[in-house]
Order: sequence, then C-alpha cells, then structure tokens
Amino acid sequence: MKTETFYTAAQAAHADLSNKLTTAQTEARERAQQAALAASDDVLRPRLLGIITNQDAPSAEAVTSTLAAYAAMLPAHRQRDGVVLINSLESVKKHNGLTDKQAGLIAAAIMACVHGKAHAGLIDFPGSNVWHHDLTVGTLKQWAAWIAPDAHAELVKELNAAMRDRFRAEREMARLQAAEAALGMLGNALIESASNVIHLANHTGQQQRVGGVVFEPGTNVIDLDTFANIADNGGYRRMLDAGQLEVVA
Repeated sequence: MKTETFYTAAQAAHADLSNKLTTAQTEARERAQQAALAASDDVLRPRLLGIITNQDAPSAEAVTSTLAAYAAMLPAHRQRDGVVLINSLESVKKHNGLTDKQAGLIAAAIMACVHGKAHAGLIDFPGSNVWHHDLTVGTLKQWAAWIAPDAHAELVKELNAAMRDRFRAEREMARLQAAEAALGMLGNALIESASNVIHLANHTGQQQRVGGVVFEPGTNVIDLDTFANIADNGGYRRMLDAGQLEVVA
C-alpha cells in the first residue's frame, strides 16, 4: 500500500471513529441524565405522595384511638395542631421508641383525616393539597416506608437500578473522554503526516547551512520540494547520521 493511500484510508477511518464516538458520548450523557432525573426531588416527591396517599384508610375507631395516643406524646398546647402532628412524627417516633408499624398506623390515621376519610375531632389538619409542604423528600421516604413498606421497597429497587445506570453511564463517559483524547492525538498526527512540510531539528546549537538551506538552532520547517533537494546531500546525510539534524515530524 502506498503511503498516500494509507493516509487517505487512515483519515477516513478516523472520521468514522470520531462520528461513532460523538454518538456514543451523546447516548451515555443522555443515560446519565435520565438516571439522575429519576432520583431527583422533582420526580420523587409526587411518586412518594402517591404511595403515601393511595392506601386504604383505617376504621374511624382506629383513627380516633391512634391519634389520641399520638397526640398525648406531644405537649398539651400542641396536641390540636395538625401541622405539628404531621411535622413531628419522625422525631416523636425516634424519641418514644415507636416501631415502624406504629409510625405507619399514625401516618395512615393522619392521611385519613387530611383526605376527609375520617373525622379528626378537635385536631385541625391542613388541606390535602398542602399537608406535606413542610416535609422534605427524605422525610416523605420515611413516611412511605412506614405506611406502605412493600410499595416503598419497590421504589427503592428502582432507585438503586437508576443509580447503577448512572454509575455505568458516567464511567462510560470517562472512558469515552479518554478515547476522544487519543483520537485527537491520532488526528493531529495524520494531519501532520499528510502535510506538505517537514520538521527538522537542528541540535548543534548554532546555525547550519546544508545544500544552500539554512537551519537555525531548534526546529525548522521546510517544504517537501526543499527537502527533496537536500535529502541526498552528503553534508545532510553526515549531520543526520551524527544526530546533529533530526526529522521530527
């Protein structure tokens, strides 16, 4: 294969690889973004609210007794404030040693009242569209785990799968970035190799004249026609063999 033919084929292959690399980078970036979006608060919050609210309501008697027992764990002046009862559930569970099941019963009783499925008695709960405004996504995850453990477990599986997808996509992006750097170096080499100039280094530290061509110390750029005129020059060949001149690109 002629050198010229090789460079033409190499440049075509480089262009094809560059296009495929761009496609792969776009796909990996989109996968990473989709996985990150699946675990974002904007996506998780409505999903968690759906899990928490779409549960069967306890009986009226169960709601009354559960809320009475829960309210008794709070200071008397706060026992009728529904917002306080909602926002305090996580801390009350911790400080009173409640089990997840007990917290779930309380959460279910609160949801029944908030959504008008049970009477709240003297407790003033916020409306069904605002009850959760003070709760973080992390707290809503706790509520979902207490009130609907099976549905919460399925959500956790999905989130873990999304996290793994994001890790794989970001790892691929890092590898593709390294491939992009390597392709860039190859592309530069092909451009240099296919160019009509030669880079010659003069290592003597002083100006040299060979075949009518002046070489300054360091790297010199000459065109192919000039190089052809000195390539067979005896002085050039001696300096080349001695390492005083060197073709560097």
